[in-house]
Amino acid sequence: MQDIKDCILELVKNSIEAGSTFIKITVFQRDACRLIMQVEDNGCGMTLQDCQNCENPFYSTKGKEIGMGIPLVKELALRTGGDFAVESSGKGATVSALFKPYSINMIPIGDLYSATLNLIKSHSDIRFVLCQKTGSRNITIDSGFLKPQVK
Repeated sequence: MQDIKDCILELVKNSIEAGSTFIKITVFQRDACRLIMQVEDNGCGMTLQDCQNCENPFYSTKGKEIGMGIPLVKELALRTGGDFAVESSGKGATVSALFKPYSINMIPIGDLYSATLNLIKSHSDIRFVLCQKTGSRNITIDSGFLKPQVK
């Protein structure tokens, strides 16, 4: 994974595979010391055992596949001195990573806007919301406003 965008795309792939119809992506830079990335969905959720084991690259709920997305995102966050968490309460899941931007191991954010627009275009049945707050920038893209409303 070369940037935060790649991390997000890996987590969004998991959300799509979990049957999500709503995926919220948040990238929030609190200050020069903390950048929070979060992917929240309304998919089938995870059991307590899945939440505990999903950070293991050799654990997967998809048969014989190896689940590298979550372990790699966690490793990238921890390398910066950050933190990582997975939460699920029956329906939906939230994956959060805290990065320390001043770390020599920090990766760039990447082009979130193009990636989000590509997701919206290729998954028209899913509502995507991107919220990015960095410095004085506060940008929200909500595919719910881009689609025609059913009367």
